Amino acid sequence: MNTATTTDSAINKPWYQHKMVWMVVGLPLLSVIVGTSFVIIAVNGGDDVVRDNYYKEGKGINQLFDEDEQARQQAISGEVSFDNERGAMQIELAAVSQPFIRFSLFHSARREFDLAGALAKVSDTANGAIYEYSFESVPNGQWYLEIKGDDGQGKNIWRLRHRVVLPTEQVIALRPTAQR
Repeated sequence: MNTATTTDSAINKPWYQHKMVWMVVGLPLLSVIVGTSFVIIAVNGGDDVVRDNYYKEGKGINQLFDEDEQARQQAISGEVSFDNERGAMQIELAAVSQPFIRFSLFHSARREFDLAGALAKVSDTANGAIYEYSFESVPNGQWYLEIKGDDGQGKNIWRLRHRVVLPTEQVIALRPTAQR
């Protein structure tokens, strides 16, 4: 008789007190909630490391190799230092005497942090020139520094590249990249 009352009381429970109902309804409901959150994250937090025009950039890779080769042929090299207190970047280049050169600091993962600008010539040296750029503050993290010189018409003719981790007190040597 005891089992009959136990069975009757289990049958008379409201639906929300049965564990099996929560398993049958809860797991699919949890899957829908997690899937919806993944879709929201994917739509709002797109990956900006991959460039949109990768095909066009891929076709232009030979031009970039030519810029590296020009730097090698002209024996362009230099040293870059960052003054963290003044918020300045100073580059001493050999075999360059243009009034200004362009630079880009590419963040290793976030495109919105990328910086670009012109380095103004501060003074001449025996075999080149010293250029300087002032930041509001020297950016932190891993960056890819690219220095480019042009022909005065806006066409790049040489470039130097190097990976830097900021802030740093070290002087960083800039050399043309190895031939591929």
